Amino acid sequence: MAGGTSGDGEGPTGPFFARFQADGSLDLTYGTNGYAIGPTSSFFPDAVVVEADGRAVAVGDRYN
Repeated sequence: MAGGTSGDGEGPTGPFFARFQADGSLDLTYGTNGYAIGPTSSFFPDAVVVEADGRAVAVGDRYN
């Protein structure tokens, strides 16, 4: 699992996550073609945990 913030600095941004296979290749079954972008630009993830069932849980700060 990798994460960050999406966007080019010119438009809307949001939390961005990607999941990888054990061999380092992108897991295409996760999100849309291996990537997931959060719905809001005011959420800043601090940590991501992958649960035993493969689901990712992100925690962080949200600003209005």
